[in-house]
Amino acid sequence: MVLEHLKALSFHHDLGPGDVLGWHANPAQTSWHYLVGALLTGATALVYAGSPTYPRTDTLWSVAADSGVTCLGMPSGYLADSQRAGARPGERFDLGALRGVVTTGPTPPPAATEWAVANMGPDVQLGALLESAEACTMLAGPVPLLPVRSGVPTARFLGARVEALDARDPADGAPGTVGELTLTRAMPSLPLGFWEDPGSVHYHHAYFGTSKREWRSGGSVRILPDGGCVAVDE
Repeated sequence: MVLEHLKALSFHHDLGPGDVLGWHANPAQTSWHYLVGALLTGATALVYAGSPTYPRTDTLWSVAADSGVTCLGMPSGYLADSQRAGARPGERFDLGALRGVVTTGPTPPPAATEWAVANMGPDVQLGALLESAEACTMLAGPVPLLPVRSGVPTARFLGARVEALDARDPADGAPGTVGELTLTRAMPSLPLGFWEDPGSVHYHHAYFGTSKREWRSGGSVRILPDGGCVAVDE
């Protein structure tokens, strides 16, 4: 997990000494552990565990401004809440230190993305993240050197061999098709088994099925021809 977080936060979020990663999270979430990983890069980790909309919808933006946050993580629903409430954090607060905003959960709706661009400006990179609770890390998301598209995690993270495979046709995985989110190569932070599971019977049934090498998450994903990776609700 340490290796995974150091890789992702250094290369994909471009964090280092002097940066502040802020996140609305709690210890039961993957994002909380991901946030703590910022310390590995020499950055400061700032967790906000209260209501992001109390006493105002823009409370989380206020915290980010007061703390000099350079990258702010949040549930995608909060970005949509800010847009629907007509919040203007870029005008109300000094967000000059902010370089990136990343979201977890469902893909933000286009209106929320457009709102963020209008309020944050073109120099703040927006990134949708594809997370894995089992691996306790992110599988896809922003890349500082690649363009941003509305609601699309830009690329699969380094070392994350994410494929969209159809259980009925394991050889399938053509770009643009929807399939089960499958890791076809091992990752350092994947769990090795379940408690009280002699012979790892339940563990292999839950994640590998008939395959001994492919980790199947149960969720659906679409891999775009240009490398984008989008979670799909079916």
